[in-house]
Amino acid sequence: DAVLAHSLGWDHLVPLLAAGLKRADLRKQGDDLRFACHRALISSVVAMVGLTLSLFVRRRRIWVRVSDAESGGTLVQVAALARSEGVDLDSDVAAIATRIGAPAPQ
Repeated sequence: DAVLAHSLGWDHLVPLLAAGLKRADLRKQGDDLRFACHRALISSVVAMVGLTLSLFVRRRRIWVRVSDAESGGTLVQVAALARSEGVDLDSDVAAIATRIGAPAPQ
């Protein structure tokens, strides 16, 4: 990686092989090699941004079951499971129930 960065004229080391540079890219020269290195670097930055954003996603699962009730009507059941802390499941379940026209849970 150090030899490759030096041959491209970069004054800092970037672990390009780990960032997605393929062996076939190492046989390229000139602008083709520079383009392959920049592509690998950009793809690793995009992957890191995606990983960072995934840390802020509220992890939860919500199920909705619709079935025939014994009284002849329709029974709607809404359930939720939090996969991380700090998730307000009660408001999420109430919002789903309201959206589908069911009464809010008590």
